[in-house]
Amino acid sequence: MEMNFARADSEDADSLIDIQNRSFLSDFQKYGICPSYNQTKVKITSHITQDNVYKIVVDGGVVGDIVVIKKGDYHYHLQCICVIPEYENHGIGNSAMRFIEREFPEANLWTLVTPADKLRNHCFYEKHGFKITKEFFTENVKMSYFEKAITPAV
Repeated sequence: MEMNFARADSEDADSLIDIQNRSFLSDFQKYGICPSYNQTKVKITSHITQDNVYKIVVDGGVVGDIVVIKKGDYHYHLQCICVIPEYENHGIGNSAMRFIEREFPEANLWTLVTPADKLRNHCFYEKHGFKITKEFFTENVKMSYFEKAITPAV
């Protein structure tokens, strides 16, 4: 399996909408809402032009994406990391996490939000050094806020 990560551009918008819809359909069905499901082309294009959006390419086809938002000088928020269901459990998420850490070596704080009952997500993020720092409700869905603090090398 040949995998790489490439910066997305506006021509990738339709493909990324399809990938996110396939990846987050079950969340939308379960919760009735999901910010990454059924995004408009305008919103995806805005992320592409204003944030750090990468497509995950396996064997020449796009199978997922990563959206990273810079929140401060050394603070980055992992808005989205997704892989279409038929490519889950192949180590792609682990490779994606290693990629973003290499891509943003100046980061000393990473944050993300995921539903509190998505224990598989919790295990994945905890394996990569994230810890839950608070929980809150949004539109009747309990969410877990994760942080990963990185001590800069001296």
